[in-house]
Amino acid sequence: MVTINKILSKVVKVENDLTEQRDDVWGKDGIDERFQLYSHQADDTLFELSKFQTENDNLKKEMKTMKVFIVKLERIVQQQVGEILDLKARSMRKNILMHGLKAKRD
Repeated sequence: MVTINKILSKVVKVENDLTEQRDDVWGKDGIDERFQLYSHQADDTLFELSKFQTENDNLKKEMKTMKVFIVKLERIVQQQVGEILDLKARSMRKNILMHGLKAKRD
């Protein structure tokens, strides 16, 4: 037979369980507090990710600029190499070396 004391003890137990669950959700270090912490961490992570993306885009632009600059420098170097070879060839044309001939003295 169900007595008032048994019902009252069950009500107290349910009330205690509800209090524990309320504390788990809303209390210190509860689910709500942890959820807010994770939310702030996610916002910070998105901000950092956005910052890294911007930096990455800037680096890509700088790389493209550097590639163009390097190509121009390579062309200049190739042109200068050609000019140097031409100058060497011209100077060698005018210098004829002869071996095995006896020189006459005047």
